[in-house]
Amino acid sequence: ETQADTEGALDEEVAGLALFKVDDLGCISVEPSSTLPILKAARARSAHVRLEKDIERGAACAAMTAAERRYALARSAAALERAEASARFVLDRFSFCGRLFAKALLEQQTMTLPLAPSLLKILLGVPVGLDDLSREDSALAASLLWLDQNCGRRRATQGEQAPQNADEACDESSTNEVLESLGLDWSVTTAWGDTIPLPGPHSPAAMAAAEVRGGLFEATAAAVAAVADHDGSVSSHEFPPVRASEVDAYIRARVRWHLLGAVAPQVHAFVVGFHSICPWWVVSVADHAELSLLVNGRKSIDVKDWAASTQYLGSYRRKGQGHRVIKWFWNVVESLSPMEQRRLLQFATGSSQPPALGFGLLTSNDGSPRRFTIESISYSTSTFGASDRSGPFIRAHTCFNKLDLPEYHDEEQLRAALATILALDSTGFTMD
Repeated sequence: ETQADTEGALDEEVAGLALFKVDDLGCISVEPSSTLPILKAARARSAHVRLEKDIERGAACAAMTAAERRYALARSAAALERAEASARFVLDRFSFCGRLFAKALLEQQTMTLPLAPSLLKILLGVPVGLDDLSREDSALAASLLWLDQNCGRRRATQGEQAPQNADEACDESSTNEVLESLGLDWSVTTAWGDTIPLPGPHSPAAMAAAEVRGGLFEATAAAVAAVADHDGSVSSHEFPPVRASEVDAYIRARVRWHLLGAVAPQVHAFVVGFHSICPWWVVSVADHAELSLLVNGRKSIDVKDWAASTQYLGSYRRKGQGHRVIKWFWNVVESLSPMEQRRLLQFATGSSQPPALGFGLLTSNDGSPRRFTIESISYSTSTFGASDRSGPFIRAHTCFNKLDLPEYHDEEQLRAALATILALDSTGFTMD
């Protein structure tokens, strides 16, 4: 097959594939269905390896001619190449997102990228739990919490020891009856519709995952590769039921699967991409909330801090905040809504997110410290033919965090000029 055919198949496979999802609180996490191309690649590799072994042993291929065997291997290899190209396409994008996140962090660039706390904790190597799951799947988290309170904690007082008396044995028996009535077993239904063994201490997938070595995905796809041979047609009796002594392990396995196991290759690509730019020791002293704050900045804009951290040039230099035009400017900014303030900040600096540590540590596009600056230009009603140092409109140099503010005659002129900028929702800059 030609390269064009491979690229066409790749485009059709991943076109419109959602890589991320947004929860009810506006946080971004990995979309589980994005695992499907990776799973297909794992199954294609498994099928290709089995075919090679069958042909080598001559099993089920005795009736095939040498040409037919070569043709079968070529078709299998082509299918594997297309599947792995689609998987690489997906994983490369997660790796790019990790590098982008790290670059923003190192260069102190704020951006609107509110990653879910569970993803940030995984990035920092911090354990995830029910609290993290409740943000992404509140219904499942509530069910597991009920199970923990009614079946897990009842057994917790007994420890892992065998029942010491008839009452304890009866209590464990009643718990097993509850679990049986709920139909719980060591399986999970994936986002792509398969029912597979739940990776856990009593699951066949746990033993299979330990045997995964090398290949395209290495350890990242252990959870996926362990179930790659399961096509969803396995019957429920193949999965062992959850017993009273396994409730805690089952809850941990469900939480780990939904937050990590179902998206293990994508998360691994994101983490590797992040640490290829930002060494682990740089973020080892931060927690997930601090990491989010450093990248996303503060939720609200402190106009007083913004004004106090601003330097003034031109005719505004001598009086600073005492100049009448500057007073009008900050009066208008304070009267804006939070959304309009963010639009103005983006117009002036290229980012709508205020710095995490305050405007005193605002940086330029190259990451170097550069305070917010307002420079005067003469006011002119001429739109065309006006000089660089005159004009009726406010202009921005986003690379330098600078505004060219005309010397308006009254506050209403200034308010109208800002309203024009905000209505256009533009980001302006000129060359210095």
